Amino acid sequence: MGLVAYADASYANDLLTRYSIGGHIVFLAGGPVFWKSKKQTFTAVSTTEAEFTNLTPAAQSLIWINQLMKEYGMEQPKPLLLYTDSDNARLNVLNPLNGARTRNIDVRYKYIIDQVRKGIINLQHLGGDQMTADGLTKPLEIQKHQRFVKQLGMVAKRIDWLKNG
Repeated sequence: MGLVAYADASYANDLLTRYSIGGHIVFLAGGPVFWKSKKQTFTAVSTTEAEFTNLTPAAQSLIWINQLMKEYGMEQPKPLLLYTDSDNARLNVLNPLNGARTRNIDVRYKYIIDQVRKGIINLQHLGGDQMTADGLTKPLEIQKHQRFVKQLGMVAKRIDWLKNG
């Protein structure tokens, strides 16, 4: 498993502003190497918009980690894999005629569209129950938290060589 990222957003969950929370996690060799969770700075008018605009910072982080790997002679093959659990957001990225209502959001849209069009990012859909970044965007009940911890690879593992030494 090489370089891969997961992006998710929780729509309008800030009760005062109705801002959404976006988050993403970048994995390298099966382990998390970068993660971020942040309240979006605008009020999205749909789940699709919240998810869609969150794809840009996720793509930027993925490309940045790949650039670091390149500097050490370990650049990953393109396209880099980015997962979203919003098929609507993914389909909007793949539609080059997508329009946005405001200029600042339009810039967010065009970045991810451009990265996919250039073949730098491969945007794939992943079911919500498999979305690792879900744990960064909302409070989790105990079962979802346990799944999140397991998806991060933060589980107790038996180390047999300690027993034999």
